[in-house]
Amino acid sequence: MCFGSCPAYKLTVYDDGRVHYDGKAYVVTMGSKDGKLTSDEVAKVRAAFDGTSFLSLCDTPEDKSSATDAPDTNIYFSDGTRSKYVLTYWGNPRSARVVGDIAKRIDDIVHIEQYIGTPQEREKIPSRP
Repeated sequence: MCFGSCPAYKLTVYDDGRVHYDGKAYVVTMGSKDGKLTSDEVAKVRAAFDGTSFLSLCDTPEDKSSATDAPDTNIYFSDGTRSKYVLTYWGNPRSARVVGDIAKRIDDIVHIEQYIGTPQEREKIPSRP
């Protein structure tokens, strides 16, 4: 868990191109918002998993003892024949590298800043007391 001002949100991308965003904390857009990807963008989301070790990662973090203030990322992937859910704690370098790369690619394809805001916009969000 991140104790600072890490953006917290859930993003779901469906294979028909629908995108559902739910902003939880430290994001410009709080709550639900829907969007749409093109078929090319959906193909890029699928391709974000190609050539990675995502499907062989442990489902849950292997070690949370090395850091106490790091975000976690959950990714569920399904292509109709294979599915995998991975919860990654960013204090774990092995899984965080794989999942982080995939999450970054998906965020870029979806243009996540339209929902969470730019780093400069998020700096203006009040932090926890």
